[in-house]
Amino acid sequence: MRKANARFFVLIASGFCLGLFFASLAFTVAPAAGILPAAAFAAGCLFCLFVFGKKVVFAFLAAACAAGFLLGYADFAPYTEEEFPESVYTVDARIENAVYYEDGTRLVLSDAEIVRSERQTRYKISLYVEGEGKFSAGDRIAFTAKLTRGDALREGSLDGSPIAEGVKYYAYLGEYDTYSIAAGSPDLFGRAHGFLYDALRAGLGKDFPVAFALLTGETAYIDAEVLQNFRFAGVAHIFAVSGLHIGFLAAALDFLFRRLPLPRAVKNIVTLAALFFYAGVCGFTPSSLRAAIMCAVLLTAKSCGFKYDMLSSAAFSAVAVCALSPAQFFTAGFRLSYAAVLGIAVLSPRFSSLLKRLPRKLASPLAVTLSAQIGTFPVSAYYFSYLPALAAPLNLLIVPFVSVLFVLLLAGALLAGVFLPRVMLFLPKYLLRFLTETTMLADFGAVAATGLCVTAAAALLLYYPLVFLAAGFVRMKERALRLSCVALSSLFAACAAAVSVTEFSAAEIRLVSEDGFNAVCIGFEGEELIVVCEAEGLFSAADARYFLESRCSGGAVWFFADENIDVVAAYDILEEIYPAKKVCYTGALDPAVAERVFGKERGFFERTGKTDFAGITLYGNGAQAAFTVNGRSVLIDCGAADTDGGYDLVVAASFTEDYAPPAGTASASFAADGENFACKIYESELKRL
Repeated sequence: MRKANARFFVLIASGFCLGLFFASLAFTVAPAAGILPAAAFAAGCLFCLFVFGKKVVFAFLAAACAAGFLLGYADFAPYTEEEFPESVYTVDARIENAVYYEDGTRLVLSDAEIVRSERQTRYKISLYVEGEGKFSAGDRIAFTAKLTRGDALREGSLDGSPIAEGVKYYAYLGEYDTYSIAAGSPDLFGRAHGFLYDALRAGLGKDFPVAFALLTGETAYIDAEVLQNFRFAGVAHIFAVSGLHIGFLAAALDFLFRRLPLPRAVKNIVTLAALFFYAGVCGFTPSSLRAAIMCAVLLTAKSCGFKYDMLSSAAFSAVAVCALSPAQFFTAGFRLSYAAVLGIAVLSPRFSSLLKRLPRKLASPLAVTLSAQIGTFPVSAYYFSYLPALAAPLNLLIVPFVSVLFVLLLAGALLAGVFLPRVMLFLPKYLLRFLTETTMLADFGAVAATGLCVTAAAALLLYYPLVFLAAGFVRMKERALRLSCVALSSLFAACAAAVSVTEFSAAEIRLVSEDGFNAVCIGFEGEELIVVCEAEGLFSAADARYFLESRCSGGAVWFFADENIDVVAAYDILEEIYPAKKVCYTGALDPAVAERVFGKERGFFERTGKTDFAGITLYGNGAQAAFTVNGRSVLIDCGAADTDGGYDLVVAASFTEDYAPPAGTASASFAADGENFACKIYESELKRL
């Protein structure tokens, strides 16, 4: 009798993903750090093949690991190559995608050429254009700006998002910078994407952002507060095109084809073509591509009379997705998508048997919801550090509602693109409004478990083995099984608690910059402080807002460290970006005047050279700010002429290229060179992220 219920495709996918991991070590640490363990693993598999004779699975494991390593290294290594130095260039490129914000537009550019030069890049450029503008996919844009190379590292490990998206360079155009547009035509997917955008915009008005996210997965248009509440509620997955959406579309197509006298093979081909086309419209995200491939496996298995196995299907789709784009394995979307499928495939049958006394229509979705939550818990904690407390009951209510809304919205959008958009989308509009307003009735962040941290090692070595043991995938005696589960769960809880306490006590420092706005964001023990060193003209402070959102902040203290900042003009912009608890500054403004202008209570504005924050005191002299946290002294330099030395960390927010850190800096000094900077200060070390 076999001791473990293993699947061939699962083993192959494991070997392939292990090869990708080794490739990431070669990319982030040193080539030998990836090549040697990959070679050792392959040699070990071949040795087992020799010892155990006909166990050819070892040969396939070695081949899968080698394939994963080679494909991964070939995908990652070119990203580190310097095609040309960071400088100001005139670029001519094709607009692949445009996302509009309140203060500007984010463009993704491909087929980029450096004008008056033979240089060309095969990577994409992310260009932010401040102010209003009209951009269409397929058009070409010519502009002059500084190209800054992106970074694919996240806290020392590989972040696959920029590599998977193909974006290597970033550029910025201010409101008064010039550019030229030449008309072009988008590809088929771009046309369909634009068709949905125009139809939903015309028919839904202010309800467009949620509708567009529901159909395409693009959440950039949703208000930050609304999106955050959906996340805390545990239902933001409705905005990630995945098995939920692909399943709804497949079910709708099956209903349409049911009465048509067509062969099953023709129906399957048309269905799969529609599903993959829809995935293409959504940008072939990992979750949409995974769901489309799994649906293809399901339909093929049914047509051929084979038994469908969800775990094997997911493993096959994972290898297919990573073979096409190895960097996807290192993205949050990929890991969340497959963690959810893993949880459903492994735990759903066990939960269904435990809930058999409940009505089937309630037991089945509850089992799926609980399984997905358990499967994604360590991934969510690793990336987002919180756990939605009410996800299970809310999903039971929202998912059936969204299934109807999705079909009505998609059908309405297709018709609205032809005629009478407001009429075609009348019913979906009010269903969307009901969904959004009911979700916003409660502050789900207040009941979410925040501050949770899980390491990748604890998840892989403790948590997921525990899941497989609990699901009965390993045959053991009952007593041994219980003891193993208790031991693994205790170790995992201890590791998670230790990491969470360590991370909570660490001070996070993040320097953010854009045209007219430089600031240093500080987070410590659940509180946030934004030290503003420059605030001129119109700015978005988008990175500062992202910092606060990522920490689930209820409001920050704003400290204007440069005495020359116009506090009234700056806060007039900032109060629309994120709520503030208090505003401190070193300039000459009378606090009473600012409080009358903005209608704030007495004490909200304070002219002071210091402020208390999370048990520490920050001092400012009009050109600098300094504080001590976890035994480390930190200086924030806003461009002072004379700077004292002796600090553990100096962060220069002046962004001058000739900045020189003060003499005598104790252990680390980072001068800004136009890139954002981040670090964490632990009790035992200072770590740059």
